[in-house]
Amino acid sequence: MKWLRLYNETVHDPKWRMIAIEAEQPVHAVLAVWMVMLCHASGAEPRGTLTGWNDRLAGAALDLKGDVVNAIRTAMQRVVLDGDRLTAWDKRQFKGDDVKERVKRYRARKAAETDSCNVTSLEIDQSNDGVTLQSQDATLPPLRATDLRLQITERDPAADARARLAEVGMRVLSLIGVADDPRWFGSYGRVQQWLADGANPDLDIYPTVQRVMIRRGAQGPPGGLEYFDRPIADAIATRNRPMPEGKPHAHSDQRPRRETTTETTARRRAGMADALARRMGSP
Repeated sequence: MKWLRLYNETVHDPKWRMIAIEAEQPVHAVLAVWMVMLCHASGAEPRGTLTGWNDRLAGAALDLKGDVVNAIRTAMQRVVLDGDRLTAWDKRQFKGDDVKERVKRYRARKAAETDSCNVTSLEIDQSNDGVTLQSQDATLPPLRATDLRLQITERDPAADARARLAEVGMRVLSLIGVADDPRWFGSYGRVQQWLADGANPDLDIYPTVQRVMIRRGAQGPPGGLEYFDRPIADAIATRNRPMPEGKPHAHSDQRPRRETTTETTARRRAGMADALARRMGSP
């Protein structure tokens, strides 16, 4: 089988954080190693085992050192690994979607029934793994959604919220420079509170964290995310502050008209003539 299943809740499973803390590695490295293990086990013989696994080769595929992969694999023991076997493989990676096997079982079951049953001969099209009916009115048992590789599921708002929180939290830790520090894992409670208070990640959280870290400079990361509570609250308040009302410009006909140069000259001459007349008429 050249494919395997990956379930929606995989990245949100809390056991990855437990493994990350024990291995002293970031969660994204644990998930990456687990993905390589799934792909390896899918092609291994027997399937579902780490037969032929090599920590250094797996690390080279992920740009990780071999001892890092070894630490993660060791921490996975008794959690998702039992020696070289993936513990939940048979439960999670069952063969129910193998169309050829399903048709083979169907034909065997119908052949064992009484002759009165109308058994339709089936032919497997080897070129495209499809099923061709020899009789126009023949039918197969109803196909499950998984037979068509289709699973119609409703969106889970809680799962979407957790994914959004993890995305914002990881970006914040990256801006602080502690994304690879296990001591900060699980510190997304403050981020969740910021979002609940109406903070916009792109407008309030990311710019504020980046600005505060630039101001701290050589001091490095603060003691916890609560250090950013007040700056982010100020950013929310500033963004929600109403715009000041503008004052209308005075209409052009309400402005005082400026005196022209000709009018100014005439006014000055009239004043000089009046003053001269008064002086001439005085005793």
